[in-house]
Amino acid sequence: MGDPALGCVNENTVYYSSLFETGTPLAPLSAISVSISSNGGATFGNPVVTASKDAFTHFLDKEWMAVDPTNPNRLFVTYTDFDSSGAVCGFFGGRPIDRVAIELVRSINGGATWSAPLVIDQTCGAPFVQGSQMVVGPGGEVYVAWEFFAADFVTRSLRIRRSTNNGVTFGPTAKVDDVTCVGECFRLQGGFRSGFEFPSLAVDRSGTAANGTVYLAWHDGRNLLVPDFGSFSGFYGYADVLVRRSTNGGITWSAAVRVNTNPEPLENGRGTDQYQPAMAVDKTGTVGVCFYDRRNDPSNFLIDRFCALSKDAGATWKNKRVTERSFPPIHATDAFINTVYMGDYDVLAGDFTRGTTGFIGAFQVINTDEVFTPNPDVKANRIESEDDD
Repeated sequence: MGDPALGCVNENTVYYSSLFETGTPLAPLSAISVSISSNGGATFGNPVVTASKDAFTHFLDKEWMAVDPTNPNRLFVTYTDFDSSGAVCGFFGGRPIDRVAIELVRSINGGATWSAPLVIDQTCGAPFVQGSQMVVGPGGEVYVAWEFFAADFVTRSLRIRRSTNNGVTFGPTAKVDDVTCVGECFRLQGGFRSGFEFPSLAVDRSGTAANGTVYLAWHDGRNLLVPDFGSFSGFYGYADVLVRRSTNGGITWSAAVRVNTNPEPLENGRGTDQYQPAMAVDKTGTVGVCFYDRRNDPSNFLIDRFCALSKDAGATWKNKRVTERSFPPIHATDAFINTVYMGDYDVLAGDFTRGTTGFIGAFQVINTDEVFTPNPDVKANRIESEDDD
């Protein structure tokens, strides 16, 4: 089980979704599951399969989950289906053409049973899609955002679709923005994976003037590109955290706003990376974004955690350092699956019930005060929306 995502309805009811392997050795299934806790996350019930496919020809990956605030028994899960069956895309030269799809399943009974998969987007051949996120707006409208990659892997864009009938059907695909890949398009300096933007999606349910506003955050290298002949694209793109917003249900989007406020370029013409943002909106309409940040090291090596708040619907941002000291980029702790993971599943959360203000976020840090062990620490921090320090 992996790729975890959480949904919380109240202080007692918590949903946990993850990748899931089931079936038998002769008939294995690649699946997504949801486990339910009725005691605030102290214990969870057995996993319920939300979607499953033949593991010989399918791999389900990168699931995400959302709960409908207008009906907490209505749940949604998206995921990426890597499909080598040939059933949709056919065959070429006797071999199946690879299909990659973003799909959605829904439950109307609190996760007990789930619908058949609904295709949000799909590709055949070299292009592919990945990294879906989903939120449900104040009127029950469902938004799914993801990233599209062209065959060259460098050309990419962020896409979104909206449902106005509780996820039964979705409207047309809208492009939020083109993406300039960061680092050398696969990794940042220090070796961390950056080949996917994993856009972070949030919606305002505050009841204020910004109610219903949809936000999308991602890291992007457009603002500072320097020649790098070892790079896949020929450049190193210093990562900035960007946000765009939509006030008409994702049909059109504002210009991209840079969230990190550090001045660049540096005197040497280079910069520092701010990357892997997570975003949420609280009951006051304050937008929060937290991310990894190297602004305190001109060599672009040591890392900090920063968070930013916007009280004007994402137009301007105030940054605050979270970590007390910078830490080095030690990774490769997952030697069997992927040696360059860092922060793929960091999230920022507000109170789903809108009972309290502010945000809680989790992130990983290398604790250099202790004897080095193969695994980094995971820390959580609370960000007050009224914090002006």
